[in-house]
Amino acid sequence: MEVLETSIQISSKTYYLFQSKDGQVLWPPTDFVNELINNEKSQSTISTYRQAMRSLFEHLASEGREWHEMTDRGLLGYRDWQLTKSKSNPRWRGLESVTKNNINHDYLCPIYEFYLWAQLKGLHSNLLGISLQGNTEYQITSALLKRNEAISRKEAPNQKQLYPMLYVSPPNNNVDRAITDDELEQLLDLIRNNYTGYERASLLLMTRIVDGSGARPIMLSGLVQGQFTYNTLTKELYDTDSNHLYVTPLRQKGGNSMPLKFPQTLAMNIAAFISYDLLPFVEQTGVSNPKGHLFLNPKNGRPLSPEQITKTFSSVTNKLGWPKGKSIYGLRHRYANKRVALQTDINRELGFSQEENAVALQVSLDMTHRSKASLKSYVRNRTRESHKTRLSRQNDRIEELESIVERLELEKHLLLERLEEEQKASLQLQSQKNQRQDSNSK
Repeated sequence: MEVLETSIQISSKTYYLFQSKDGQVLWPPTDFVNELINNEKSQSTISTYRQAMRSLFEHLASEGREWHEMTDRGLLGYRDWQLTKSKSNPRWRGLESVTKNNINHDYLCPIYEFYLWAQLKGLHSNLLGISLQGNTEYQITSALLKRNEAISRKEAPNQKQLYPMLYVSPPNNNVDRAITDDELEQLLDLIRNNYTGYERASLLLMTRIVDGSGARPIMLSGLVQGQFTYNTLTKELYDTDSNHLYVTPLRQKGGNSMPLKFPQTLAMNIAAFISYDLLPFVEQTGVSNPKGHLFLNPKNGRPLSPEQITKTFSSVTNKLGWPKGKSIYGLRHRYANKRVALQTDINRELGFSQEENAVALQVSLDMTHRSKASLKSYVRNRTRESHKTRLSRQNDRIEELESIVERLELEKHLLLERLEEEQKASLQLQSQKNQRQDSNSK
């Protein structure tokens, strides 16, 4: 059964009303989510909890049960039901372990918090809790009631006690999802040989952006041409000693606002793509692109969504026979591996820490993972000279040469295509000439 959600504006705040398909108001999730809004929770948190409430009440309706009838066994049934639904989402790349982690974080934890809220509000007795003496029975086993009573983190309940029905992650994942050098060349060759025009240029550029900056698909969908004008490049690169352009995509995961770090060569390639591929495509097709998105659907000219980008690359890599999970995110894994290796070498040359956690923190900033502000400042102060090291200059040169090789490969393919077209035209003219000669001889 579908759960209806309606947004309501009250005093410049957006609240939400949840209803069953027949219009009956579902007051518990409505009151729960709106209390989060009144408590000034982030938009990302509110969005996650709204999603979890819609999912929970849809499942309850499909089972013919009321919300207050939930039990531990019911949570097990719910999580498997949601797993079946989520596995079809291309965002999780067919990886069950990744999908389960998402269900833990975005569905089960919010649902536990909902039932804690209901217990504290007195909406139902003995709904959620844990009894150390064994003299009280609860429908849902959880130590959440004890969490806020703990005077220190050491005394606080652990994750297993708080959320007993979460999926348990395997101890390790031996599947290497990072794309190798040879696999990258296979991917680029397939794109060059099987696509044409703007579509080919955009796929090649997306590949290089993720490989060169670690961008997520949602970031690709949030890049616009105004961020890569020649005036911007001149001001940020040539009028300074910086060799990277910092760009904040319009869209990021969880409302993040951390900038992506584009090497100079990659930034110049994007500017060239805008001039020689994007703008001609918009002009020739007459599509509307008011925000100047870089990546458009070649069929209708609409900006590509993150899901469409992921699905497109999955289709491309399926042709190569790659396993699930080794698609566009394989490029992000590749970037992470390269950056960790490079950052370790740079730290060694500068005399900084090569300890794993220090390197991981520095790379996490490049990949727009959030960290504490104090740690950001510490890392920024220690790495501000890293672009001047011998290893960093070598890496920049390698990236520049790779870009030149790719451009030459593309120009070679364009030349071969033009020669093929000219050959076809020549054969067609010769055929027409022969037909006229045959006609005259008769």
